[in-house]
Amino acid sequence: IELGTHVDIVVTAEDGSSSTTYTLDIARQKSGNTNLAQLYLEEAIISPRFNKENKAYTATVPYEITDATVVAIPEDTTSRATISGNENLVVGQNLITVTVTSQSSKQDTYTITVTRNPEPYFNLKLEDLKVKNGDTELTLSPTFNKNDGRQLFYTVEVEYEVESLDIFARAQEDNASVGINGGTGVFNTLTGDAATAHVAFDVGTNLIPIRVTRTDTVGGVSVTEERDYQVAIVRKPSDDPRLSNLIIKNGTISPAFQPSKDPENP
Repeated sequence: IELGTHVDIVVTAEDGSSSTTYTLDIARQKSGNTNLAQLYLEEAIISPRFNKENKAYTATVPYEITDATVVAIPEDTTSRATISGNENLVVGQNLITVTVTSQSSKQDTYTITVTRNPEPYFNLKLEDLKVKNGDTELTLSPTFNKNDGRQLFYTVEVEYEVESLDIFARAQEDNASVGINGGTGVFNTLTGDAATAHVAFDVGTNLIPIRVTRTDTVGGVSVTEERDYQVAIVRKPSDDPRLSNLIIKNGTISPAFQPSKDPENP
């Protein structure tokens, strides 16, 4: 029902000689929903994991990143999200704000405190990144480039029938460690320069974080550095309109129900 909708009800006499029109004005309230359905950075993993009720997050980006790409999708399609503070990041802390304005002009704010690291001591770039469905290697977008220190976000699109994939990542340096978070909230390994994970996912956009870490001694001081990559697996919705079953209480369907894409011509 659109805002300001009115419905005309026409009553016609039984003999058809006359009619009366009644008008029903529908005053639908404007939405006050200021929640986000999704929030993430392409250049970093936000912490804690996104929850629409939580309004404050943190993230860390490498030195090469001076602008952050923020994806903020309102829960209500009539609301809009405005992003500020994501450009010209300085070394140290930066505050990114996402202001959600509802249809009724109600506002709420999400914040991401982004720490831009100083120039690194270590090379934490990936040497290789692959996503496979069985033996088939899928195409990443953009194409993986091991030399591009600013490209940390890759996308792969799969059909609805694909429910899980294998991800492989290997660091350029042997003394770096790689971990892949398959949605459990914990990186499955950070003990070797390569990691493989079998990940399951739902319909829609699923973010799979990959973390490269190295701890070493620099000038007599122990230093730990991290670099995060992300793979967004976009699983398409189903295009199958069939019912899986049809049951009638206190009765029998004849002929026996069978799923069919064309119910009129089973």
